[in-house]
Amino acid sequence: MQTLALRQRQREIQLDYPAFTDRERELRDQLALAYRKLRALPADEAGPAITEIEEITQATREAAPEGAEKRRALLDMEFELVAVQLKPYFIRAALVSVDGLTIDDKPVPLAGFVEASPPELADEVYQSIEAHMRLSGDQAKNSPSPSTSGAVEGERTTSTTAPNADAPPIPITSVVTA
Repeated sequence: MQTLALRQRQREIQLDYPAFTDRERELRDQLALAYRKLRALPADEAGPAITEIEEITQATREAAPEGAEKRRALLDMEFELVAVQLKPYFIRAALVSVDGLTIDDKPVPLAGFVEASPPELADEVYQSIEAHMRLSGDQAKNSPSPSTSGAVEGERTTSTTAPNADAPPIPITSVVTA
């Protein structure tokens, strides 16, 4: 519950984010391929790939609607600031124990880990927690699409849609999902 306002702000930022144009999406795909190509090349052969990346980057800037890049940069910064504020909550919720960690020859209690640990250690713990919160590529690929009703197939459900207040009452009937 303590993170509700922060998570809500992240959702608002995502909704306020200027959409990418079709041309920007196409150029971003080209840019991803160019970076992949660059990583595969030996350092002494990277010159042309770097030039290609610079050209695509410039074309992407030119394809952006006026003011969109600045707006995106500001929203990206705000989103990251909110994410930084959320980190301690995730660490406290997911960290089960702290063994063997001392600061100034005093053991660090679980409750004080976030405040007492070096920021680099807290970041490492958070990254580990975050990695375990996501599905792997195979898990995501094999995961079924969620049901819109949350009901198990074949289970009886009732409608949760409220009728218009000005309209005559609509009888709510049970339905069986297939």
